Amino acid sequence: MLRRVKQDGSGGSPTSATASVSSTTNNNQLTFVECENRVQELLSELHDIIKDTQKQREEGNNNLETIGKTQEKMQGEAKLSTYFKQKLRNLYSVALDDADVECDLLKKGLDIIAKIKALQEEKRIAARLSSYNPLDDQPRKSMRRGVLMSMLQKSAQTLPLWIGKPNEKVPPLCGAVSAGPDYIAKPGDKVAARVRTDEAEEQWILAEVVSFNSSLQKYEVDDIDEEGREHHVLSKRRVVPLAQWKANPETDPEALFPKGALVMALYPQTTCFYRAVISKQPTTAHEDYSVLFEDNSYADGYSPALRVAQKYLVKMSKNTSSNAFRRIDVDQYDEEKFMDDQTDQGDTGPDANNINNLLMGGKAVDALKACLQNPPVRTKDASVKEKATLLFVRVISTIKASEISGALQSLSIEEVDTIMKYIYKGFSLGLDGQQCGYLLSWHEKVAAKGGMGCIIRVLSDRKRL
Repeated sequence: MLRRVKQDGSGGSPTSATASVSSTTNNNQLTFVECENRVQELLSELHDIIKDTQKQREEGNNNLETIGKTQEKMQGEAKLSTYFKQKLRNLYSVALDDADVECDLLKKGLDIIAKIKALQEEKRIAARLSSYNPLDDQPRKSMRRGVLMSMLQKSAQTLPLWIGKPNEKVPPLCGAVSAGPDYIAKPGDKVAARVRTDEAEEQWILAEVVSFNSSLQKYEVDDIDEEGREHHVLSKRRVVPLAQWKANPETDPEALFPKGALVMALYPQTTCFYRAVISKQPTTAHEDYSVLFEDNSYADGYSPALRVAQKYLVKMSKNTSSNAFRRIDVDQYDEEKFMDDQTDQGDTGPDANNINNLLMGGKAVDALKACLQNPPVRTKDASVKEKATLLFVRVISTIKASEISGALQSLSIEEVDTIMKYIYKGFSLGLDGQQCGYLLSWHEKVAAKGGMGCIIRVLSDRKRL
């Protein structure tokens, strides 16, 4: 691990330090090249496995077609003959073998993809270290918050799904299954880390492992939100590895946190973990948990149900100082029950004709204000919500990046919150890269204008787009 060199006379000379840096940089560059070569080898293996899988699938389909034709012939017979019984038994046996072979090939492909992702992490760390000057005390520029949030969301979405054989035990770090006491997180792994803030308070943050000192039993981790700035050395008990596989609710429900379980969950659009209780489990591999965060700003002490991915939940210690979680009735927060009680008030959304006229007249800011009038948050018609959101995206695409802050200055808090609602709705529509770029640019400026309060208000508001 590369460290900063002290210049107080107690350390080595600048010359020797520079030589050490040069040596370490060369080693990192070598590691980078080795990782790249290994990635290319794995990609070649993956390509071969994909071809083998396709070939195996075609053979399996041929056998399935033979089974179908045999069954058609059987329908013409009054009694099932011994010949057809034996033929079908053999065909079914071959079909099962074909399925097993294809399954094994797919698992090998998934394993290779996991190795490639791990090597990509090693390449990123090696590149970061090779470009890092330990004699330079200037902190490196951190990435924009909108970009970071998008990366964290993508990381959760691409978490591999655990696919085991029948009766195979779910491994550690799959879903809610904790790692064993002897498990050591690898460099680049994301973890929940308990750190002490400047106000001498304890806080759980999302961090990345830099290294582990086996003799001291301590981790070096970087705060994911301030990469390269906030560096922490923590004892092993203060670091909790995050899940490395998604648990499939349909095949491995025992690997999920049960309803009502106490957890530490990553609050949406932040990099901090807070105490929460599971309100609803995911029902498919692509769904998130629904959780209630402890929040004294609400009368009942809990936030409305918010979505959190499997990757960003960890088990809470049983010796927590609060037992209130254990007595909460999570059914009263069921989001689906709440939505069923709502009445559709028939919101039609903003006036598209007026907005189009304003855009044609070059009045983009006025068009933005008109777009924020009558947002369709009280209707159940998804098409109305989507149409209004696409209109909003078209409006903001006409405003230059340098003019965003100025456009926000004249807006009220409610209007700024409405923009944030449109932004989050836009992210959920699967728009193209250019449109997502507009949304990310505006998210950064709106978050700076409205602060964390804006994000929390929007995420907890039940009147959504």
